[in-house]
Amino acid sequence: MNILAIIAAAIVPMILGSIWYSMKVFGKVWLRGIGKDPSNPAHMEQLKKGAPRAMTISLLMSLLSAIVLSSIFDQFGIVTVKDAFCTTLTIWAGFTFAVMLTHAAYEMKDKKYFLVQASYQLLSAIGMALALILL
Repeated sequence: MNILAIIAAAIVPMILGSIWYSMKVFGKVWLRGIGKDPSNPAHMEQLKKGAPRAMTISLLMSLLSAIVLSSIFDQFGIVTVKDAFCTTLTIWAGFTFAVMLTHAAYEMKDKKYFLVQASYQLLSAIGMALALILL
């Protein structure tokens, strides 16, 4: 396992998330999806207060995901970008997307919210895979 690549891969979702969930990109859709009004100062303050805890958990789980994905690549001898992409897409579809869609079906969330979340997870996984393979 390449520790530098794992650390870089763990940071990818944090960087992507800071852009993806900004108000200029998909932040408003995400906020509405979690039942928060972006124009309500109380909602924004509540999110701001919980942000350090949420970001810490996000970083730790990204690190765990990077370690697991690196382990899968090592165990299956995945060394090319193509194989990493295909493997990551398969893992995402079979686990992340499948679980997210099941939850969305029961929670009856807005389709835009679901697409924002699922797309972020896919791009994060692909970004992590690229970091692991290219570094």
